[in-house]
Amino acid sequence: MTTRPARPGESNGHPYHFVTRDVFEEKCKQKAFLEYARHYGGEYYGVTQEEVERVRHSGKVGIWKVDWQGVRNIKALFPDMPAILITAPASVLEARLRRRDPERSEASLAERMAYSREYEAHHDLYDFVVENEDGHLDEAVSRVSAILVEYLKKVSA
Repeated sequence: MTTRPARPGESNGHPYHFVTRDVFEEKCKQKAFLEYARHYGGEYYGVTQEEVERVRHSGKVGIWKVDWQGVRNIKALFPDMPAILITAPASVLEARLRRRDPERSEASLAERMAYSREYEAHHDLYDFVVENEDGHLDEAVSRVSAILVEYLKKVSA
């Protein structure tokens, strides 16, 4: 769930549930979130207990996309859950951000890049680091897949 506006190609439920700040803050008061954090731009992101339960009972494998704050909170609840940091060199990340939103202001870009650098200070929260270099997406996907397959073997044994 997030308070940020949907981008082109996104819709409610894909990839987030887009809600107002008031709705998000009310859910915080209700303690509906398993984890949440305020990100760059002042937007909130979080995972509700309800969503975790929905995925858990779906018979599928759930993958959470959370920032380092979320990883810290989730690891406190589920210490054996693997955390994978998928990263890219700063120059690659900046180029991707510029391509994704060419109208982004320089101030917004600087804030987003500073936020990304925070991940570097929190590498210790992660069990694995996967570099997603431009032109090598298949390799990054294969590495993440191998990590997940190994984890699933352990938990099903």
